[in-house]
Amino acid sequence: MIKNILLSIIPVLIVAVLGTTFFMLSKDWFMEITKPSYWPPNFLFPLMWTVIYTLFAICIYYLLREKKITKNLVILLSVNGILNIFWCLTFFVIHNLFLSMVIILFNLIAAVYLLMELRDKFKYIDVILCIYPLWLLIATYLNAAVWILN
Repeated sequence: MIKNILLSIIPVLIVAVLGTTFFMLSKDWFMEITKPSYWPPNFLFPLMWTVIYTLFAICIYYLLREKKITKNLVILLSVNGILNIFWCLTFFVIHNLFLSMVIILFNLIAAVYLLMELRDKFKYIDVILCIYPLWLLIATYLNAAVWILN
């Protein structure tokens, strides 16, 4: 049980901590760039990511507990986490808005594949995690707007 909890939380925490660290390194830059008038309130971003990361940890724990984790799911979960980290690095630290746009598009595609894999194999988990590709779709739209405006 403890092993499953750690395997559920540690990878999610790594992605979350790296993303937050990359943001904090460039917080001043981020606050100064031009954003569209429809930009969501700043408090919404950490709130949404906290919800998404929490749901991922819960879903991973369930998959491990029920012995329903597959090699394909591990790959898709890893790809999504790695792309999320690379997006944060490229957007916040490197400030390459075009490359971050490319990365987030791949992340969105990977999120949809993950959702389809979950939907085909495990009842209700896809419903819980559908917030992830939806949020990435919004983030992609916002990333495109920032890229165009800057």
